Amino acid sequence: MPIKTILVPVPDLSQARSAVETAFLVARRFDGHVVGLHVRPAFDEDKFEVVMELASLGRSNPLVSETGDAPVFAEDEDTQAARHLFEDVRKAMRAQSRDKPCDPAGLSAAFKVIVGDGPEAIAEQARVFDLVVASQPKNDPDHRLRETLRAVLFHSGRPILSVPERTPASVGETILVAWSGSALSARAAAIGRVYFEYAKKVGILSVATEQGRGPLAEELVEHLAWHDIDAALIETELGHRRLGDVILDQAAAFGADLLVMGAYSQSPFRESLTRGVTNYILSHAELPVLMTH
Repeated sequence: MPIKTILVPVPDLSQARSAVETAFLVARRFDGHVVGLHVRPAFDEDKFEVVMELASLGRSNPLVSETGDAPVFAEDEDTQAARHLFEDVRKAMRAQSRDKPCDPAGLSAAFKVIVGDGPEAIAEQARVFDLVVASQPKNDPDHRLRETLRAVLFHSGRPILSVPERTPASVGETILVAWSGSALSARAAAIGRVYFEYAKKVGILSVATEQGRGPLAEELVEHLAWHDIDAALIETELGHRRLGDVILDQAAAFGADLLVMGAYSQSPFRESLTRGVTNYILSHAELPVLMTH
């Protein structure tokens, strides 16, 4: 099944542009639809009461615009900045502006604003999309990006494509799958397969000391051959190196523009204590990473 609907959170962050541009790159391949989602925090009750009182007295307030009989809260600067960024990319990508499917099919997009708790609200919205695209949490002082990624992985039931600060030239032409034989890596490989038929090269990476119980990498290669996908088997040793470094080095050597892997085989808390591979990849990858949990 192709990727037809993509959700991309658009916070007021400089990193958001790369995520938005990458979402359109992926959607263009599938004639898909991109929704830019901006989450506004819930209104402060005290501020809400003051604004409503001013509105009832007929006094103007920059937070409120009148539509009919009910006051409607105007967009704040963050929301306006997010909308402008998304629309700028949409126009550059020549995507139609629409929010309903129609014929003829083609690249399309819409911008959506909701009120709620950022990461959890994004995860809830993501449940009716094929894919979520978000920025990698490298420059993330308040941990919003990492919290969003974790919320999507654990609470949406959908895969997430984590992208670096610089927009990639391509996504999914040369793919490396990190394979451990686990259910997590099997789920990632199954979801990543939607890209395989479009790829020029697919590689299956097996790090010898990390192979757990389950099918070997060569068995995944054979499975993919049944689907007419010619995948290369890449085997290497961990030695005294960090697993995350081995995976990223192999991705670079293979020329990959997409890394596919399962995420958080341990809990995020335990990952932070043990300096786990998921957090390391997210903090150091220079290419898009397709993750599932």
